[in-house]
Amino acid sequence: MSVDKSSVRSLSLEREEVAQLVETVFRAAGWSGEDATVAADCLIGSDRAGHASHGIGLIPMYVDTIKAGNLKPEWKAETVKDDGPFVVIQGNRALGQVTARDATLKGIETARTHGIALVSLINSHHVGRIGHYGEMVARQGFVGMFWVNVHGRKPTVVPFGAREPRFSTNPHCVAIPRAGADPFLLDFATAEMAVNKARVAHAKGEKVRHGTLLDHAGRPTDDPGVLWASPRGSIATFGLHKGSGLAIVCELMSAVLAGGPLVADQSEAGAILNNMTALVLDPRRMAVGEEPIEAATDRMVAWVKSAAAADGVAAVLTPGEPEQANRARLGTLVEIDPTTWGDICKAALRMGLSEADLPRPA
Repeated sequence: MSVDKSSVRSLSLEREEVAQLVETVFRAAGWSGEDATVAADCLIGSDRAGHASHGIGLIPMYVDTIKAGNLKPEWKAETVKDDGPFVVIQGNRALGQVTARDATLKGIETARTHGIALVSLINSHHVGRIGHYGEMVARQGFVGMFWVNVHGRKPTVVPFGAREPRFSTNPHCVAIPRAGADPFLLDFATAEMAVNKARVAHAKGEKVRHGTLLDHAGRPTDDPGVLWASPRGSIATFGLHKGSGLAIVCELMSAVLAGGPLVADQSEAGAILNNMTALVLDPRRMAVGEEPIEAATDRMVAWVKSAAAADGVAAVLTPGEPEQANRARLGTLVEIDPTTWGDICKAALRMGLSEADLPRPA
């Protein structure tokens, strides 16, 4: 499939067509229909939320990992501790979107019984966008907090005051239910940007804010290509020492509680691996007043949004609103840049699909 990349910034495809393609790729690799659907929903949901870094653009990397024997359908997660509100799931490097979905559902089920759940998923393959699981929790009326580390590949993020990497993008997520809207969702990497956001910028030929990235010598740059150069560059943490400290907290909370691998311990595994700790709690078990958390959250969001917007800002937004707006804008579509779409098509062909299996973008 040939696309003139000089004149097209993004392609549009129908969600159902993309879902069929992604599911077919996973089924061709040996996963069940259900697992393939779970993975596709998470990946496509990320694109539709405006986070292409964790969307279907990951398919080429996943195919590389599958072909190298570092991600296999026979690898399954198993629960190794189920002690009241405390749950530990050994991911066994299984497909991350499936293991994380199951860990989140277990957290919801446990919180229904005990009012609170602490679930640690350790040593899973890449779980994708953490906000996906936060939304699952909040839509069931629970509050969710998530800490995640990244191991299995060389570190990419530089601690504050350093010039060589010591951890990865280590995301943190908080999700709170609302009565009148989608959940309040705070989901962010503790790095200035996720590696795959740099990949998307690089594919589009775009620069990033100067200082977001560092070249191989630790010098600030605006070129996302440094992450694919040799020697490789790195990413700064957000918020100076504050982001650096929170990145370490995510490392410890996700791994140490249940004995998962730290980035300091993990050797090269040929795959992106995650530990994820989820705290799920039932706000109704905490409440002593009459106002439910959903109504109070709506009230707080309205108060924040009532602030006068700064010059050049159309409206004051709160966490979760950009994702909601992007889904509304897209309707039934998925957008992707031409370079990434071409890479996805090549990966699909490597898995045995034919040209006829590839959707035709507008």
